[in-house]
Amino acid sequence: MTGKRGKVWLVGAGPSDAGLMTLRGYNVLQQAESVVYDHLLGGGVLSMIPPAARKIFVGKSSGHHSVPQEEIIRILIEEAGQGRRVVRLKGGDPFLFGRGGEELSALRAASIPCEVVPGVSSAIAVPAYAGIPVTYRGYSSSVHIFTGHPAALGKDLPDFSVLAKLGGTLVFLMSVSAAATVCAGLLQAGMPPQTPAAAIENGTSARQRTICATLGALPAKMEESGIHPPAVLVIGKTAALSKQLEWVSAMPLHGKRIVVTRPPAACREFCRKIEAMGGEAIAFPCIETFPLKQGGLADVMDRIGSFTWITFSSTAGVDAFFKALFAAGTDARGLAGVKIASVGAVTAERLRLHGIVPELVPAQFDGRHLGEELARHIGTRDAVLVVRAKAGPRALEDVLRKTGALVETADAYETGPSARNETPEIRQMLAQGAFDFLTFASPSAVKGFVQAVPGLALSGRTAVCIGPETAAEARKYGLETILPCSATTDGMLETLCEL
Repeated sequence: MTGKRGKVWLVGAGPSDAGLMTLRGYNVLQQAESVVYDHLLGGGVLSMIPPAARKIFVGKSSGHHSVPQEEIIRILIEEAGQGRRVVRLKGGDPFLFGRGGEELSALRAASIPCEVVPGVSSAIAVPAYAGIPVTYRGYSSSVHIFTGHPAALGKDLPDFSVLAKLGGTLVFLMSVSAAATVCAGLLQAGMPPQTPAAAIENGTSARQRTICATLGALPAKMEESGIHPPAVLVIGKTAALSKQLEWVSAMPLHGKRIVVTRPPAACREFCRKIEAMGGEAIAFPCIETFPLKQGGLADVMDRIGSFTWITFSSTAGVDAFFKALFAAGTDARGLAGVKIASVGAVTAERLRLHGIVPELVPAQFDGRHLGEELARHIGTRDAVLVVRAKAGPRALEDVLRKTGALVETADAYETGPSARNETPEIRQMLAQGAFDFLTFASPSAVKGFVQAVPGLALSGRTAVCIGPETAAEARKYGLETILPCSATTDGMLETLCEL
């Protein structure tokens, strides 16, 4: 036992869609030192777990039995007893068939400080993503939620004669293997066979499927369609509304699982854009930027005003440059008389945040085109400083040196493997190729991904690459590459939507 007092938060993560995690749940999760998590969590939610947190999986996966509830409680008490901030991350809501009440009771009995963060329940969210309102004026004024788990049904079958007369919407969770029992029980209790019903598999995820039928036909249709857990059954008049109210399939990236390999901060930003378009983003940062410990920019700061042009090829280079400029005791005024060139719109926007409007941005955002356009503006007496990543592409310098200008490079930062945040479930998903598209914003991200998932067959898989240099690197590994309309993440997003 440490002197530091631990605490447990029971956090409902909602269904699979990471966007349904509450703000409170996300903020608590970011402070976690240990995360004890279940299997009914989407890849987007799993990627929110802080890299440094201890990750303890206690769910059922790949045929392995769930960790017994008593063992889960023991783990929570032990982790908190070590003075850690512990998040018990549960799919849906902790208190709706999640055994959160049992865990809270045990924690309080052990004098462990704890809080509950409610989550969005799949009983409401999954039907909503299928276009089924659980209540609807003129159709249903009540909703009744049950577990369809075989263990629960076997011990205490519900009184189907009561359920059949409720008149509202019936929602059954964990119900695939019990569907035949539930439907037969309701039919025998007198519910009309033509009652609308639906089964929704993998609700709120990119793999969501909805099967609509009548109560009498639903079990056979589920078997015919190969519906697997997790799935939610909805029985009642509102289930008939799915065909006219279903909205998810109209989103441009619906049904697509997209791997994002950008550095951690940029990765989450791109993931949010994908999710806003209806896709499922799998955050898998493959590279990270690191400041150089010596040399590089520091060696040129005392003569920065002597250059005719300074070129920037990335936002990371911009940030590193101005950090070095400030460290040298000056600011943007030290660039008076120096012209600035930016590789693209995003880097140009970062320069503007530092009070600099670049004189040149090429029509096509990559190093070669920047070099070709800049070559038209420089002469043999001009001095050009190329701010770049250590070991980055050399296309820009190669083009500029052909002009006869004095070209000098300054390594602003270096890239290396990211401290990735993947759980075993995310790694297994990638290893099995359970995704639709890869996205790469640099050649180093391609190399990092290949190294991170050795043995994955990439031949024929599709990668959206930000520019020609990145695409050339991706093709080395057999990937089919597609270039966006513009070399920006927004251009990549637009291309993904078109695909």
